[in-house]
Amino acid sequence: MQMSLYNWDGSPKIREFIGIENYISIFRDKYMQYVFKNMSLYLVITLLSMLVFGFFLAFFLSQIAIKYRALSTILRTTFFLPQVISGFFIGIIFRWILSGEYGYLNSILRSIGLGKMALSWIGDPKIAIYAVLFVYFWYGFGFYTIFYLAAMQSIPQELYEVADIDGANIFQKAIHITFPSVMYTHFSLIIIGTIAALKIFDVIWALTKAGPVHTTEFFTTYMYNKIFFEAKAGYGSAIAIILLILALIMTILYLKLYNKIRREQ
Repeated sequence: MQMSLYNWDGSPKIREFIGIENYISIFRDKYMQYVFKNMSLYLVITLLSMLVFGFFLAFFLSQIAIKYRALSTILRTTFFLPQVISGFFIGIIFRWILSGEYGYLNSILRSIGLGKMALSWIGDPKIAIYAVLFVYFWYGFGFYTIFYLAAMQSIPQELYEVADIDGANIFQKAIHITFPSVMYTHFSLIIIGTIAALKIFDVIWALTKAGPVHTTEFFTTYMYNKIFFEAKAGYGSAIAIILLILALIMTILYLKLYNKIRREQ
């Protein structure tokens, strides 16, 4: 907190007290607009997609486990596998895949006559953030699936048997039985996902280094750039404080909503 009130380059002696000037500069910084925009896109697109896809995939796995337990186990392991791989390594792999000129994706598109669809996926400022969001979705949905699957194990099978007697189809069982039964899991994953969004770094740094032209910046990447590449440790410290405040506010809001729903049930 104290360091954020100084114009400081990180050296032990040279620093100038400037009060809240760093905080004022943050909200005037045009690149911080990318940070807030990208955070919003992550929460609306990636987090929501992981929640929805993870829920339905977990429901599917829980249903096939009744008759095909071995197949369900193999699929669980496959979907969770990215979680045991370093995020930095994931970023490097997708950099090879999505690179504009030499990427594997564009090479495949050209080889099957779809060269017009070959784009600079991580080099074009207009679409780079969406490529990044897709990579984070691929990297994270397995965790959400396993989390949901664990919660679904506690749902009594009798509920599904009664639904079968009443003629409910699989989609109706998912929406009317499973979804409300794992309500607390929804909120837990939202909190986990929101906090994870605030500390995004390794994948994106290996994939785009927060470029091109800062268009894929997040809080941690921009803070890292300011402290270690621009020698603005005071400014970077101010970003860290804002990051901490946002994490606390979001967590408190989610917990209040969680407790309100719990009291109403």
